[in-house]
Amino acid sequence: MQGRVHGTAICAMHANRNAICYGGTRSDTMIKNFGDHAANERTFLAWVRTSLALMGFGFLIARFGLLIRESELLSVPGAYHRRPLSPWLGFSMVCFGVVVCVVSSMRYRSYVQALEAGVVNPPLSATVPLIVAGILALVGLSMAVHILAL
Repeated sequence: MQGRVHGTAICAMHANRNAICYGGTRSDTMIKNFGDHAANERTFLAWVRTSLALMGFGFLIARFGLLIRESELLSVPGAYHRRPLSPWLGFSMVCFGVVVCVVSSMRYRSYVQALEAGVVNPPLSATVPLIVAGILALVGLSMAVHILAL
């Protein structure tokens, strides 16, 4: 049980999401469907962390490609060097991270609006997570092919 102070009321949240408030009514002091709002916010923050990781990973891919190219130039001066894939792959990962952040913000907002409209558990499609997984699988395969081509 967790105790919280809301305005003039002191409320205790039980594990079953029931609140007991002293000094005020629950409707005045508690957010309706608080558990759903909190779960939505946790999910949104997880997507934001994922998008930041994608952007950081994209930057790392681009910089790692530059490091490999520079080391090849130092080891074999004047050798033929093909156009590297790493900067484009890194750039695409950073852009993909930005898209994931924007889409997660839109999903978060629509879920909050549905909760405020009184929908108890608004349905969400699995399309976005499946698209993210598919794109990451394709990026992983292209990285594997790129590593083998080195």
